[in-house]
Amino acid sequence: MSQIFEEGFTQWLGFFFNDKQTIARAFAHMFVLNQFYVAVTDDRKVAGMAA
Repeated sequence: MSQIFEEGFTQWLGFFFNDKQTIARAFAHMFVLNQFYVAVTDDRKVAGMAA
């Protein structure tokens, strides 16, 4: 989930972190997976997420 978040917000968070994995690790603790929903397209790409 944090990798999905990182992919969507790298353009703004890149100011703070140069490495995408660092961004994902920094936010990983805030995602309680049973409280999130992810929309997936027919070709299995993530279209969005909601909490």
